[in-house]
Amino acid sequence: MFCIFLVVAFCGQDGKTTTINYNDGSLSTNISARFFPHSRRRACYRIPVNNATSLILVRTKFVYKNYDGLGKPPTFYVSLGTAIAAKINLAKNDPLIEEFLWEVNKDTLVFCLNSIPNGGSPIISLLEVRPLPKGSYIKGKEDFPNKLLRMSYRIDCGHINESIRYPMDPYDRIWNGDKSFIPFHATTGFKIQNSFNQSNIVEKPPAAVLQTGRVLARRNMMAYNLPLEGLGDYYIILYFAGILPVFPSFDVFINGDLVKSNYTIKKSETSVLYVTRKGISKLNITLRSINFYPHINAFEVYNMVDIPPEASSTTVSAMQVIQQSTGLDLGWQDDPCSPFPWNHIDCEGNLVTSLALSDINLRSISPTFGDLLDLKTLDLHNASLAGEIQNLGSLQSLAKLDLENNNLQGVVPDSLGEIENLHLLNLENNNLQGPLPQSLNKDTLEIRTSGNLCLTFSTAGCDDASSNPPIVAPQLITLPKRKHHGQNHLAIHLLSKIRHQNLVTLEGFCHESKHQILVYEYLPGGSLADHLYGTSSLKAPLSWIRRLKIAVDAAKGNCWLSRSRAKPYLQAGAFEVVDESIQGTFDLESMKKAAFIAVKSVERDASQRPPISEVLRELKEAYGIQLRFLESCQNDN
Repeated sequence: MFCIFLVVAFCGQDGKTTTINYNDGSLSTNISARFFPHSRRRACYRIPVNNATSLILVRTKFVYKNYDGLGKPPTFYVSLGTAIAAKINLAKNDPLIEEFLWEVNKDTLVFCLNSIPNGGSPIISLLEVRPLPKGSYIKGKEDFPNKLLRMSYRIDCGHINESIRYPMDPYDRIWNGDKSFIPFHATTGFKIQNSFNQSNIVEKPPAAVLQTGRVLARRNMMAYNLPLEGLGDYYIILYFAGILPVFPSFDVFINGDLVKSNYTIKKSETSVLYVTRKGISKLNITLRSINFYPHINAFEVYNMVDIPPEASSTTVSAMQVIQQSTGLDLGWQDDPCSPFPWNHIDCEGNLVTSLALSDINLRSISPTFGDLLDLKTLDLHNASLAGEIQNLGSLQSLAKLDLENNNLQGVVPDSLGEIENLHLLNLENNNLQGPLPQSLNKDTLEIRTSGNLCLTFSTAGCDDASSNPPIVAPQLITLPKRKHHGQNHLAIHLLSKIRHQNLVTLEGFCHESKHQILVYEYLPGGSLADHLYGTSSLKAPLSWIRRLKIAVDAAKGNCWLSRSRAKPYLQAGAFEVVDESIQGTFDLESMKKAAFIAVKSVERDASQRPPISEVLRELKEAYGIQLRFLESCQNDN
């Protein structure tokens, strides 16, 4: 492994090394390589570039050649800084060389090999860093800021097979020969200068490249058709030098678009064209002659790769402090969101929006959590938290807070109710006490509190409740499995907020692993079923007028419920409310009206059932008829 930056040698210490022997053409080659088995997602080199110019070339070489005998070439990503620079697939090309141009903005360049699930062990054989001319590779791409340049082509049009690099190019760029065309080589009769004045070309291509070129005689058009790896934005640089005794002029087309008309090359002078193209998957460069023969000396083509913005320094510092507090190495290095999110977090762009540290020994909620201002989800369940809940009021974007299965104590802070976007607060199985703050009493907020013996919804504290416990009526239930767990909780949450004189109040809910219990307000009068069919019916049967009154009151409650947010969770039923015990004590018209609306209310086709408002109206009329019947009976007596 050779990692070179001028006179600075730098190599990572992770991974394992091996020597790979393979045939490169007619030659046998031995090359060192470092591979990273069982890597934690990425392995990185941190290269000091503080003495570099503003732009550097990063060259990498990857070789597999079945060094491990498995016959499975790896696939992985390489990244520079926050940018995913390339996907390396050694099943397609082995060996493979990649070059990138990177604008230096920090003292250290982070180069990483990022593993892919089932992609094998990332491997690298060579990593080189070279300085490039100051101000180069910028012109013409002002509309494409924050881009990494990945080389697609760098062609020396005047040579066929051999490549040119250092020392002929002092910046050690590799200029590949033009293998697709037969070039024109200038002879001594053209009096080619040993060097050209390149003051107008900041990229400074080597003289050996400019002194030769490709010329098509007896033709008026020269074209390059270049396949590209994929759809993307591309940066194209065309180099020209006056190596002919004439002044050729031609039109320049890129993918059929005219980018330069009547472009003229003057003898002994150099010139350059910069072109960008957005969203292309193939490249055609065409020179169409106007005077004499078109010719070109060299060109470069780069894929412009997005460089995602970094996360804020405040976020990065907070995450590092949280990692230190765990006493664990969570692998949190460099940027938390790019090129790939750290373990335990999710991002939206460069914002950390989710943090899940369940089953990690945190011990307390550090004030540093309050610096993660973009969090939408904070999952700290089963994290060995103790002490009070604090330091979270600043998280105004928070929508879900899970503190379940910890040892949190004290009261629930009022500041949680000031988080406007909070819609789920899970406090289950802690030691919290006291009343929940009124600020948490919102229709949009689901609160889970089971497992906190002294946490109440009322103003009464734990001591008050134990000294004068309320009488309640528990009911063991089975929640429908077809509904999502969160839907069941939402239904219970909505029903617990209902307050109406004709409806029993739902006081609480207990959800254990095998049991679900609804806790209702206790009604000492007993159930309707008992008064209709049970022992109470034998002692004193309900009169028809009382039965109608109960039906009217129930309809009032249902009518009110039908206009509430709990409507989707209502279930209806029908009961027999007439028996022999009331024979001769009711008006036949009252009975008919009640029976008629009852029959309509249990139609198999729900669309044929009357609305509850109509049911209430009909029952009131039946009740009125029965009252008049009773009055007439009294008058007769």
